Amino acid sequence: IAVISTDLDVAITKLRRAVELCDCTPDAARLQLGELLIDQGQWDEAKEQFLRILRVQSGNARALLGLGRVMYEQGQLSDAVAHLTRCTADPHTRKAASTLLAQVYGRLANPSAAEQALRQVAELPKDAEWVDPFQEKVHELQVGQQTALVRADKLINQGRYSDAVRLLQQTVQDYPNSASGWMMLGRAWIGGKDPGAAERSLRKAIEMDPAVADAQFYLGVALFLQKQHAAAATCFRQAVELKPDFAQAHLDLGHCLREQGDDTGAMAAFRTAIQQKPDYAAAHFNLAALLLKRGQREEALVHLRHAVRLNPADRGARWLLDQALKQTTGPAGM
Repeated sequence: IAVISTDLDVAITKLRRAVELCDCTPDAARLQLGELLIDQGQWDEAKEQFLRILRVQSGNARALLGLGRVMYEQGQLSDAVAHLTRCTADPHTRKAASTLLAQVYGRLANPSAAEQALRQVAELPKDAEWVDPFQEKVHELQVGQQTALVRADKLINQGRYSDAVRLLQQTVQDYPNSASGWMMLGRAWIGGKDPGAAERSLRKAIEMDPAVADAQFYLGVALFLQKQHAAAATCFRQAVELKPDFAQAHLDLGHCLREQGDDTGAMAAFRTAIQQKPDYAAAHFNLAALLLKRGQREEALVHLRHAVRLNPADRGARWLLDQALKQTTGPAGM
């Protein structure tokens, strides 16, 4: 792993030896080897690595994605579709699989399927990182605040909140003046559904450095989850004052204001979120809901159509659009 960026041949040699030693348990070495072989154009050997994994773990999404890549490169497009479709639901592979599926459908002269795959790509978050037990052991041997924060961030992104909390509690014990450590601990507590603990950690972070927009934002989230809407709104306002283009903070400020009965303020916040991020489906949807509430159906329809186009999987937006269209006296369509 250490020499991949500087000497691929050496990396492949070392990974082949690792695979000889561990076979498929754990699977990380063989999967990494297969992916590097693809990059080197060694399709047949790469294919064998993925098939070896799939004989043991038939639903291994990373192996299915790798096999789909090999099939695509070798022009076996129907087989590529079969393998890639099986890994579009896994959070570690769904974006990469959908991206490659769009290319496959393009070569199969199926533009509608390609367009649908591209829409999915646009809606999906970044693929989650894979857990590599070998690299985790290396991280455990590394020391220092920055190393701990990088590792904790990876744990949070993998949804391993309890592990992140344990690591960060030790980090802030070792580095009690680390505003970044306290802020990340607050994030981990939010993910672990303990907003009270998150609030305490985030207040420590802000006490040390009040000018960090993310800390103000996450404190707002923790307070909102505790239904302290006025206090949360104050935090979101501070976040957007520090970072005016912080679209999510504008959106969440709108949620707070709506909960307090300030629909006018909420609409203004949702509009600002859209100004900062025009493709923000959630902001279009929430603004449309308030516009409908006020009887401003035509403008609401514009934003609902945007919301559905940007996130076709949002059943709430599609349902609300259908309801709004039913109110019209003449024929209307999307």
